[in-house]
Amino acid sequence: MPIDRELGLLLSLREVDVELDEVSRGEAEARARLDAAQKNFHSDKDQAALDKKAIDDGLKNKKLMELELKTKEEQKKKYAGQLYEVKTNEQYRAMQEEMEKVGSDMKAIEEKILEMMVMEDEIRARASKVTTALVESEKKFKAVEAEVSGILAQLAERKKGLLARRQERTAGIPAPLQRRYDRIRSQQGGSPLAGVMRGEKGVPMCASCQMNLRAQTVVEVQKQEELVACDSCGRILYMEGETKAAETAG
Repeated sequence: MPIDRELGLLLSLREVDVELDEVSRGEAEARARLDAAQKNFHSDKDQAALDKKAIDDGLKNKKLMELELKTKEEQKKKYAGQLYEVKTNEQYRAMQEEMEKVGSDMKAIEEKILEMMVMEDEIRARASKVTTALVESEKKFKAVEAEVSGILAQLAERKKGLLARRQERTAGIPAPLQRRYDRIRSQQGGSPLAGVMRGEKGVPMCASCQMNLRAQTVVEVQKQEELVACDSCGRILYMEGETKAAETAG
């Protein structure tokens, strides 16, 4: 098969692969949007759960502290009743010291309960904001989910058509050439072909890797006696103007 014909077939196949790459990028972008919306929703959901647990734990702890305070109050009343039953000054002083200690404990418990109430108010205020944010992030997530689902469905349909076209175009390509094309595409990514371009002062360059080409390499590409690869990236080189007709024919 003439080299210009081979190049034409490969360039025609590349057109489909370029579109397939666009589909893949579109799918990745759509899924990334969905992931971001889902993470935001789950973050708000997790925070709401944490706030609820903090409130519940706070209420339990406050109830325990209130029970302890009640116990201390009863203990203080008991000591107050026993105060007048003591027989000696030493016993009286000891009883007063116990009452003072219980009173000090009660004060500490009351201060702790007050701190817990303030903290509870702060958590409830934050929880209210988080709940509002959760509602909004859930709406956004569901909207993005529906939109992404539609986008992915469209891309899947487009991909199906492109794969069918690709199969048609690979049918006329010799197996060794197809393997070479696929190997370069797998190793380098993007297009396995690269045009010859002119850089500064007209120096020939590979349009893909931007590396300078040897003059002999350019001559071999122009001769079209065999497929010539870039010494740097390994892509198959072609002269754009000279292969246009062959590409159209493919």
